[in-house]
Amino acid sequence: MILIACVIAALLYGVAALAKMNPELINGFKWGETPEEKEEDRRWLGLFHSCWKLTAAVLLLGCIVASLLKSEVLYVFFIILPVLAASIYCLVKSPKRMMPKSRNAIVALLSAVMIAVVVLIGYVRFTDLDATVEKDRIEVAGMYGVTVKCSEITDMAICNSLPKISFRTNGVSLDGVKLGHFQTADGEEVLLLLHGDAPFIRIMDKEHGTIYMNAREAGKTQTLYKQLKPHRN
Repeated sequence: MILIACVIAALLYGVAALAKMNPELINGFKWGETPEEKEEDRRWLGLFHSCWKLTAAVLLLGCIVASLLKSEVLYVFFIILPVLAASIYCLVKSPKRMMPKSRNAIVALLSAVMIAVVVLIGYVRFTDLDATVEKDRIEVAGMYGVTVKCSEITDMAICNSLPKISFRTNGVSLDGVKLGHFQTADGEEVLLLLHGDAPFIRIMDKEHGTIYMNAREAGKTQTLYKQLKPHRN
């Protein structure tokens, strides 16, 4: 993880240095015609260079701290958000004659992406299992939520380990939170709705296959399993 951050930071620093030596490489940049415009361009190029050097330093330092803390959430945060923030800042501060038509649209798009990243990280990191046990079904709300009919359950158990996961097919995995569809080393497709460490509730379902779920707190997971036990066949 640190190596990846070092490579990205070096690329950002290289972009800043290259842009300073040859500013025409910056998309949309063109030297002004009047002395005032040229002075404005020089000030902006200085800001551009300083901004991206600072971004590279913040990204690298943040990713190192995240790696030492073993926090995937912080790592993703520092890999993505400083770059988006620097891009928005440089666009907003650029001379108005640069990209007059597209600048606002680009700023809006980058801002939307940054907000989406923050919302996704916050959702994954701070939400918990939201499961409701009804007479004939079990409903799990939220991202990758699922409704399991009790008549379709073939087996249910509580366990302290998971099968070895080979890769994620369609899901999210951050700081121990795993939501979505994953494939085990044995080639089995499983649905993971995991918000913490063991124990895990395993449900074998005819419609959805194998589902593993748990809450952030072990006690909440144990309580949910007691509610679910009368509904298994």
